[in-house]
Amino acid sequence: MQALLDLVEFNTSRDLVKINPDKSEILTVKYKNTVKATLNGQEISNVSNVKHIGIDRNGKNTVNIEERLRTAQRTIYSLLGPGLHAGRGFSTIVAHKIWNTYVTPRFLYGIEVQNLTHTYLLKLERYQRKVLKQIQGLPERTSTSALYTLIGGKPIELLLDRNYLALFMNIARLPESVEYKILRRQLLMAEQDSKTLASNARKFLEKYNLPTPKELLEEIPTKDKWKKMFKKASNDYWENTWRQELATQSTMKYLQVQHPVVDNPHNMWKSTRPKQHKVQRAEIKARLITGTFILQTNAMKFNKSEVLSNLQTVWIR
Repeated sequence: MQALLDLVEFNTSRDLVKINPDKSEILTVKYKNTVKATLNGQEISNVSNVKHIGIDRNGKNTVNIEERLRTAQRTIYSLLGPGLHAGRGFSTIVAHKIWNTYVTPRFLYGIEVQNLTHTYLLKLERYQRKVLKQIQGLPERTSTSALYTLIGGKPIELLLDRNYLALFMNIARLPESVEYKILRRQLLMAEQDSKTLASNARKFLEKYNLPTPKELLEEIPTKDKWKKMFKKASNDYWENTWRQELATQSTMKYLQVQHPVVDNPHNMWKSTRPKQHKVQRAEIKARLITGTFILQTNAMKFNKSEVLSNLQTVWIR
């Protein structure tokens, strides 16, 4: 490492550029011992974590999940002032659009280049589901499939798969780069269950029934063509998944799944005007069709009371 730093110091001094050692830090990855190195005659400090191009990195290259959740929370709270609140009659579709545009990119930024465990993925999913339930006025017990079907949302898993494969395709379009050579080597040498870029890309492509990495490298599609391919494949995958889950839930018999599901809010939300009483009425409709609105017939099952025989039918328009 010292030889590389000496080379950097020599070339920068020749170009009349000086790197500040106080702003330079050493982060060792998968190496417990500290590394002694100097730059411009001054020793560089060793750190356990560092922020590089906006990404918090540590020695194990794992995701700082708590910091990302705090970032999402701070961002969504900062939007409450302009009126992002269902109780004020804010449009549910607009609120979901704001979430996708401003919040999601912030707390998922650069996560595809780090090691994300299944536990951390579930934490991100739970937080997004919590926000989407609040936007639609749905209780915590709402089915996940019904939640995404109503709002036309994208699961965190889908967003991460998209970003990961986008990184893979960007490297595939640079055949002269060092990253491309590393990728080719990983495809030949890495094991199927390893955490390398090639292995994960192979798993995601197989998941959405897309061409194999080898086929993509032989005939690289354009960016527009790739976006259309992935969008169609991912939409079909999640639509089939949600349809199968909803078919097994008896309380979802009134929920009609539209096609396509992703990025296509339910007609109930599309027809709701951004007025407080309209939004509140739509929230009641959402609870009725998701089976989370407690009727007297439902309460009877728990308190063993009799249902009144003179109940009138209430129509919600």
